[in-house]
Amino acid sequence: LSQDNDRKVIINDEKVSDLFKLMQTHPPLVETIHIYGALAALPVYCTPSLERMASLATTVADQTKIIGDTYGGAYTVTIAALTIGMMLSSGIAPHGNLCIPFGLQDEIDDWFKLDGIGSLILSLKAGGSASGTCEIISQQLRNY
Repeated sequence: LSQDNDRKVIINDEKVSDLFKLMQTHPPLVETIHIYGALAALPVYCTPSLERMASLATTVADQTKIIGDTYGGAYTVTIAALTIGMMLSSGIAPHGNLCIPFGLQDEIDDWFKLDGIGSLILSLKAGGSASGTCEIISQQLRNY
């Protein structure tokens, strides 16, 4: 992310995993997920994408319960068939989002000023496969 043809470089060639940890503006989120067992490894989707932790309780206490951690917004869970389970999941980066706040959001005087800027360029290097996607959502708040 650079301003005026690299006159000021705001973010320069950082790994996404490092940016998520350094620029996390929200506290870790915690959610409960209800699961119905099928005695097979099933994907269980969750909101946090990084630094995730999970615990699992089921209606039958003495059975095998397996939580496989995968990268991104899903776990792989195996519990017995016809069993109901509840999982507690926590982590950061909801849905893989990274917020670049450009100042304290509650203080208008601290916001990133666009007055006098000729260009603001965001360059992205895509992931490791051709099927990967990314979206940029920008919002400019103005004081009136």
